Amino acid sequence: MIQESLARMGKVGKREDLSYRSATPEEAERCRKAERMKSWSLPAQAFGIFIGLALTIYCFISVDSPYVWPVGAVITLIEVIAFFVYKADAAPSKSFEVIEGEVTSITRTNKRKYVNAWVEQDQVTVRKYRWCSAFHLYTGTRVMLVRGDRGEGKKPDYFAIAIGDDPFTR
Repeated sequence: MIQESLARMGKVGKREDLSYRSATPEEAERCRKAERMKSWSLPAQAFGIFIGLALTIYCFISVDSPYVWPVGAVITLIEVIAFFVYKADAAPSKSFEVIEGEVTSITRTNKRKYVNAWVEQDQVTVRKYRWCSAFHLYTGTRVMLVRGDRGEGKKPDYFAIAIGDDPFTR
């Protein structure tokens, strides 16, 4: 097991170079549902902007400090920029290409999970696919690595979903 994992780690590939195949209609529908899961954070971002503006206005009215307005304006500006960054990330893809792999390792940030996967077809390990599935994630899980085409001149969207009966992408 350890020898096999070490052998896989030595062959790192780029996700752009994998030999994807076009998704079947059922797979494309699962990919669309997984992409919609990513956009659930947009209402929360909009609510955060509203709360930030309300607190800024309240502080401006009730606090006698010359620093309240600039600090509140900067915080609100950061929230608005973050909203548009999230909105760009939630742009839907026009078509999907998929390839199957197996999770070798999992990395986490505060908000997201990323998987590194071994692709048997191309004999390489690929890194940093965003996890968009409701399944608990373990090493050895079979996954579908997806490249979503967002249109001309836009970067493709790379994410991974579980192969199998996922409650969110059924």
